[in-house]
Amino acid sequence: MKRSTLIAIGTVGLMALAGCSTTPTPQSGDGSDGQDDQGGLSGELSFLSPWTQAQTAPMIEAYAEENPDATINVTYIAGNENAQQLLATQLAAGNAPDVFYLNPGAGSPTSVGVLGEAGYLADLTEQEWAADLEEPYRSFLSHDGAVYAYPSTIFGIGAMYNQTMLDEAGLEAPQTWSDLLAFCGDATEAGHPAFVLGAGAVWINAVIPYALASTLVDSQDPDFEAGVGTETDFTDSEWVTVLEQYGEMVEAGCFQENPTGTDGPSTWGIAGAGEVFGVVAPGALLSEVQAAAAEGAEFMMHALPATDDASETTMPVSLSSTLGVNAASESPELALDFVNWLSASEQLAMIASLQAGAVPTIASDDFEAPAAIAVVEELSSAGRTTPVPDLSWPNPEVQAALQSGAQGMLLGSSTPQQVTEAMQAAATQ
Repeated sequence: MKRSTLIAIGTVGLMALAGCSTTPTPQSGDGSDGQDDQGGLSGELSFLSPWTQAQTAPMIEAYAEENPDATINVTYIAGNENAQQLLATQLAAGNAPDVFYLNPGAGSPTSVGVLGEAGYLADLTEQEWAADLEEPYRSFLSHDGAVYAYPSTIFGIGAMYNQTMLDEAGLEAPQTWSDLLAFCGDATEAGHPAFVLGAGAVWINAVIPYALASTLVDSQDPDFEAGVGTETDFTDSEWVTVLEQYGEMVEAGCFQENPTGTDGPSTWGIAGAGEVFGVVAPGALLSEVQAAAAEGAEFMMHALPATDDASETTMPVSLSSTLGVNAASESPELALDFVNWLSASEQLAMIASLQAGAVPTIASDDFEAPAAIAVVEELSSAGRTTPVPDLSWPNPEVQAALQSGAQGMLLGSSTPQQVTEAMQAAATQ
């Protein structure tokens, strides 16, 4: 694949978003969807943002400078489970935003495949940026051959370490599976858990399995996830090993006490405040971790190892901040203009920079990846990244089975074999 287009793919629907609010642009037009006197567009647009208010406001302000008679009313929500529930409810009621955050693939309730099939999404195939999408990436943003979603940024899923704390404790980020288990013990001896795990947020329970499955499953058999339910079987695969190793991390004391009592926002605060050495998370949440950190604290992302051969380690990558346009939008011209405006190089660089842990999906001469997430581009360039598995899964129930099953393992109510059996049953329903 050319670096001039997408460099990575996937989605897990794991974005943690800000609290509910609405932020309009400075000046309202006449409510119509057309040209203003200065050549910009006028009208009113509603936007369900995948970014926090601090990340979104600069983009809204920049768009308003070019379109002073356009008003964008932005909604922010507290977590992706809330986002999915809110959006699904609004779409069913016919009052969904004009532009909204959704997930690529078909593995979640508000994904391109699910919403495209239901007729909720506007066809974006003829937009200029859509011509740059290559397979298999294009298919994750499409349904029945038509492009329905715009991907602004990507992120890796890996271990984000407080490098300042590692240096002070004389520890190093583990590069092999054996090193990882030993690191958990060394971290405890140094006074802090190795990782914080916010298992009280259901979606977080899939993060570590995704990170391990990249090396153990998807790098070895790139077609495995697409075949579940027809040609491949979770119960007779390295997915069992993935979950067994997740259990080994629990037994090795890798996490804080009572992980199921920790929610998403608390997770990023704990990681940033230096109460643990790290957190396994989507890179797009690095800004949330940094926001809670002491001044001068340095964070670095590494791939989570799953074998004792460091050269085998790969990282799952995911499309982030994927946007769709409501097929029933009352401001279709303004909605398309806003999405297309976001695809320009300057805006791509702005979005990625504001997210801290993301990089543009389409190459931007205006962007340079910060050192904290340089590993994402390094592994991508070396061919050592894999799509997040849920992109290829046949329905959202598979992801839900993994999330609840992995959480059940922490509570002692599930085993690795039982989790994979539930995932397989979901894939074949």
